[in-house]
Amino acid sequence: HALRGGPIALIGLGTTFRRVLGTSQAPGPNGTVQTVNSSSSLAPDARVSLRNGMDFTFNYNHLHQESSANGSVNEADQNDFVAAFNHAFQLPVAVSRVRKVVRSQLSASFSTSTTCLRRIDEPTCQGVSDTRRQEYRASFDTDLARIMTGGLQFSYSISEARALDQKFSQIVLTASLQLSLFAGDYR
Repeated sequence: HALRGGPIALIGLGTTFRRVLGTSQAPGPNGTVQTVNSSSSLAPDARVSLRNGMDFTFNYNHLHQESSANGSVNEADQNDFVAAFNHAFQLPVAVSRVRKVVRSQLSASFSTSTTCLRRIDEPTCQGVSDTRRQEYRASFDTDLARIMTGGLQFSYSISEARALDQKFSQIVLTASLQLSLFAGDYR
């Protein structure tokens, strides 16, 4: 929804909900084996844009799945959250005589995924896997010349497999130059 006056130019909200149920039958050693599958997902999102060009987005996704067969139930849950910030700004004169526009993108994402197994007649689910991930990203790029763009990207991530008691972290720093050549430029 576009707003009049004030620092906020736009607010957008949305959500998606989905539920799926299904069964399948297959011949087994003791007769027919029936498998029941169900899943549900919820994915709300929001966006806020300010009049000065700053843009904030937020996305969440929850997925729950169950599959039951042969007296056991396999349950899986996944949760993902992403927050992002985009803004273009001019470099200060102290940094660059020509006030180049820098396009910036910052984001953070958090993800969890768990799987467990239980017998149909038991309420307690035994954990099989539990993984978590966090990632932080920053990206800045600008036009260095009419046909050249330069950028700097940074990311830091932590991945964790709790069932195995393992944790892995990674830092990536990338500098890039992009040269755009078009045949029409050289006639």
